[in-house]
Amino acid sequence: MAATVYPTRKATCGMHHCYFDPDKLTDEQRARWDWAIAEYNKILNGNVERQISRMSAQDKENLLHSFPMFRVSGESLDEDARKVLRLFHGLSGGAEGDPRSALFARLLTGKQPLSRPPPSTFHHPWYEVIEGNGPFEVMLSDAHTQAPSAEHGELAPLYSLCIDHCPWLVESTNDAAHRLFVLQERLNTKERRESDGTCFDWTPELLDEVRRALQESPEFLVRFEEWPLYRLRLNARESSGERSAIPVEPTPESLLRINNVFDTHTLRVGYHLLSEPADAGAELRYAWQGWLLEKRL
Repeated sequence: MAATVYPTRKATCGMHHCYFDPDKLTDEQRARWDWAIAEYNKILNGNVERQISRMSAQDKENLLHSFPMFRVSGESLDEDARKVLRLFHGLSGGAEGDPRSALFARLLTGKQPLSRPPPSTFHHPWYEVIEGNGPFEVMLSDAHTQAPSAEHGELAPLYSLCIDHCPWLVESTNDAAHRLFVLQERLNTKERRESDGTCFDWTPELLDEVRRALQESPEFLVRFEEWPLYRLRLNARESSGERSAIPVEPTPESLLRINNVFDTHTLRVGYHLLSEPADAGAELRYAWQGWLLEKRL
């Protein structure tokens, strides 16, 4: 039987984040290695097949247009697309045994894989949000509204939010949350291009409406792919920092580079000082209204 080969940290990690050290595997990790390799490849193949099933023929053609070396005469369009998708997984730390793979690290600890990939948080797999109830402190950005599609009989617009830079579908909103989407669309139409970059016209009226909606307890029910529903709401959060790093009272002029009406920290929603240190150089403690994500139990 061939000997098991373990990767070396120098060869595989480089400057990337690693989830385990291949030079310091425990006896339990070494005992699970071959099982983890087989299980990982089974999961990877399933994920690739899931992606293939969601792609149209034109999607696959577009993918392969950028990688003409993967077009093999006599092979199917699907098989050529599979090769590209597997390449992407490998380059991003998705090869079996790679210390950059959070999934492989989990398998080495003996944890069973999830039934499908979890959402990500700042581009890292977010297992805690699936396995725990929360609440989890999150950041919102990149809200999108998709117009109804007559072709598919959709009766209402589709809304999505990026939570920690990962897109989630919005299933429902209360009135204040829905108004935030309307206000985001108004802000998007006021984008203007200047010589030093893109600016956004936060009029005094728009700023007042956004802050008023944020103060009226907006709530969303959101979903990531086929996982259950989660509740997204505002709640008091505490932070600390140097005085110079604390957001100033927002004005239309101070928000020119802000393109997100959900940024409650910059907009200082619910902001108040918790303590005023005697030492001028000490950090300040302050409270504000931030976003929390939790399972809908």
